[in-house]
Amino acid sequence: MLIFLLVACGSKQGEVSSGEAKKMGNMTDRELMAYMMRNADPDSVAGFLLQAALDHVQGVKIDTLANAYLYALDNYKGEDADKFAIAFETKRAELQLADNMRMQFRLNLADTLQVGYSLGLEYVGTIRRKGLKAKDIDKEIADFRKACDEYTFRRFVKGFKLGLEEDKGKDFPADIYKRYINMWPEFAMDSAGVVAPAPEIPADEMMADPEATM
Repeated sequence: MLIFLLVACGSKQGEVSSGEAKKMGNMTDRELMAYMMRNADPDSVAGFLLQAALDHVQGVKIDTLANAYLYALDNYKGEDADKFAIAFETKRAELQLADNMRMQFRLNLADTLQVGYSLGLEYVGTIRRKGLKAKDIDKEIADFRKACDEYTFRRFVKGFKLGLEEDKGKDFPADIYKRYINMWPEFAMDSAGVVAPAPEIPADEMMADPEATM
């Protein structure tokens, strides 16, 4: 049986036998990254690392994402280090919100208290790039809400609404802006910019008919 490693997102596609995949499954994070860096381009290695960290690569496991990520940055030379870092951030930002959050927490390279806020800001750009509709946004945010704690979600709402305000009147869809800018009023910020504590939002409220609020 052949297993196609998820490195096809770059310019090279890796194909290994099941025996080779088993060998890779027994490697440490550093050994695995060294192997991938010898056999695939930086863009592909970035995609592989994310997918392996999400347990999407059969037989391969990343124990400590931060260590694997830093190993690549430390061992790539010149432009390859920049290519890897840019590809990793680009691919991470394109993940579903819940997976994106998990990757940021596992990286542990920044202030984890700001993860929700940065996700909210990023998500406005994601909506524009992907052309997401209200039903898609509702589902993704509902899944994210289930996967995170209340503090992270409140910070997400703050970042998301700030991003919406910054894009108001630009190329952002007006119907999406109108739907979400006033959603979650119980998460309104006080005069100091602090998001007040709020009760739990029912999951079915997140999945309400988008047309009903437009």
